[in-house]
Amino acid sequence: MSSVGIVIPVCNCLEYTRRCIRSIRAHCREVGPQVVIVDNGSNDGTGEFLLAQAREATIITNSVNRGFAAACNQGARAVSADIVVFLNNDTQVLAGWLEKLIEASASTVDIGAAGSKLLYPDRRVQHAGIAMFYDKTPYHIYAGCPEEALCVTRQRTFAALTAASLLVPRELFCTAGGFDEEYVNGLEDVDLCLRLRALGRRLMYAPQSVAVHYESQTPGRGIHAQKNERLFHARWDRHIAQDDLMYLLEDDMEVLFYPGSAAPAFVPRGQARAEIGPNLQVAEALERSGRLHKAMNALAQLCRIAPYSADILHQCESVARSVGNRQLAAACRQRLATLARYAARSRSGNCELTAKEST
Repeated sequence: MSSVGIVIPVCNCLEYTRRCIRSIRAHCREVGPQVVIVDNGSNDGTGEFLLAQAREATIITNSVNRGFAAACNQGARAVSADIVVFLNNDTQVLAGWLEKLIEASASTVDIGAAGSKLLYPDRRVQHAGIAMFYDKTPYHIYAGCPEEALCVTRQRTFAALTAASLLVPRELFCTAGGFDEEYVNGLEDVDLCLRLRALGRRLMYAPQSVAVHYESQTPGRGIHAQKNERLFHARWDRHIAQDDLMYLLEDDMEVLFYPGSAAPAFVPRGQARAEIGPNLQVAEALERSGRLHKAMNALAQLCRIAPYSADILHQCESVARSVGNRQLAAACRQRLATLARYAARSRSGNCELTAKEST
């Protein structure tokens, strides 16, 4: 087995760090990984705690918070092992976490990274792979699903994986240039994954490698989201394609964006039809009564809730065309064309589209 180094970036949140280290000691003794902890200017007693760990871990101390990407890069440079595993300090790894991650990374020769299944403390899924939405925004597909749902138990490749628990061969990580420090605590993991893909490597989701993730506990997480998103889209939009439909079709699932909800819901396709059916009937009644603008507005709202429902898209395109809303009608036709292409690829066993095909 290859040697392994675990890199843990830390900024405050001492109790989470304690639990993370305890879980590594409890479940990773057989592998015997090197552990490197990078303290990004903590001021809550973390520094003193880490000093007591110096016999069993390499401790790097920064006087200020240099950010996630820089801390991970520092830690990777200190690793002498063949494999680097990046791990958030707000995680608790479970039995078999590291062994299964290593197994997934070795499943084929072209794997460039492997990522774990991450669970919220209530055992719902937090990460089971990152897919690209129709506007090419990366998101955690199947977040919120039960941990035993079929759609999150399949080992398969994704466009990207979260760096909250991510294995990368150290030499390949260096070849790819490490994490881009221009990102500030967001999207640097997706950016790295896309650079690994550009090198011809695939990214494997490892559902048998499991950790609990308390998510976004580090202070300041998310305040640079808009800057990170602008940088990401400027850099990658020409090179990436929507791909979430590939998984949704394969798994017979639908994504729904309910008004007022902070996160999408992933439900079986039949359940989605039942949930949106009454609202679609209201829109159809408005259309039959001749109130076309109201019908169009209702259908446009349904398109936002269920962006991949062919029935709703067909209906919305027809009504929008009738009232002369060319922009909405064209948007519906474009999404319907993408649905048709994915359905055709799904029947042939190859769902993946290129960036050009998805536009």
